[in-house]
Order: sequence, then C-alpha cells, then structure tokens
Amino acid sequence: ANIMPTIRSRGQLVRCTQVNAEELSARLTEEHGLDKKQADFLAAYSQGCPGRAIDLIGNDAFFERRNAVIEVASKASSGNPWLALKLAGVLRSKDTAAPEASDDDPDSEPAPAKQAKKGSRDSLIESLDMLVVWYRDLLAAKLRGEQAAVVNLDRMDEILAQASRYPHAGPLANAVDAILRAKRGILGNGSPQIVTEALMMKLAR
Repeated sequence: ANIMPTIRSRGQLVRCTQVNAEELSARLTEEHGLDKKQADFLAAYSQGCPGRAIDLIGNDAFFERRNAVIEVASKASSGNPWLALKLAGVLRSKDTAAPEASDDDPDSEPAPAKQAKKGSRDSLIESLDMLVVWYRDLLAAKLRGEQAAVVNLDRMDEILAQASRYPHAGPLANAVDAILRAKRGILGNGSPQIVTEALMMKLAR
C-alpha cells in the first residue's frame, strides 16, 4: 500500500509455491544420499523449502541442538522444579548437554545466568522453534496416535512414548501456547532468563 502506483504498475508478481514434502524427501534421498527417515524429517521441518532443507544437511550444530531440545522436553515432564531451572539454562545456552535430574541443592550447580552467557538470542529463538514443533508433534500423537501427522518423523517412537505420559491433550495444548508466548517475549526483548525459567516451570507442572 506504501508503494507508488507508478512503481507498482511496473512490478511483476511472482508466486512461490512450496515443494510437496514427499517429492522433496525423494529428491533429498536421490540427490544427497540421505536415508528416508532423515530426508522425511528435513522435508517436513523445512516446510517444503528445498534451500532450507539442503542447508540443514550435515549441519551438526542444528542436529545437536535438536537432540538437546528433545531431551529438555522429555525431562520437563519429570515435574522437578530445580531440574526445570537447569533446563531453562540449556535452552539459553549453546551447550547441548541436558542436565540429569537431581535432588541436590541448586546452589551447587552453575547458575542459569552463567549458562545464559554461552548462548545468544538467535540460538534461543531456534531452540524455542524446535521446542514448539516437538510439542505440536506430541499433541498430534496424543490425539491421533500412530496415525498422527508429525514433523519429527524420524523420532516417532519417542514422540509416542512422551505423549503417553500425559493424561490428556490439554497440558500439551497449553505447552504449545506457553512456548509461543515465550518466543513473543524474547522477540519483544524480554529477559531470556526470566522468560525461559517461567516457561520451563510451566512445562514441568
């Protein structure tokens, strides 16, 4: 609406369409030698964008962070509040090792504020994006079981196992909403420590 009519009249509308996930997966397998599970995941995660999918091939940092986020989601269901605070630190950090559950005094562990220094806002946003996709998969699995359409196709067994820990879909729907709110908080320059700790406490309930 802010473009001058004389400029708009000389423009050309280019519509970009997404590639079908099955077609993209097949191309990734044939042209890049990926196994079917990994190709299916990249096709789904990239939302049919070939360039995005290809960029993620061999990206060890991406897959390490994804593994850490999945482990964060798994440990969050323990209901341990001290562990929840440690998990918040993992989300903020470039360190991909999720902490083990412990009843020890949290003062004996590295403070979340120190862990936050290792990460960045961009890496936190990436972690939250991965986390919301995972919880959406859990929600889908809770509602539809093995027939659920999920993004993390290569981790279906883990999705079904985690989803089974929840009595019904309500907590998972609330988790998705909480993660999206946390992301908006970070994008709005909220404190990463406060936002992630509040999020993990909600997910641990």
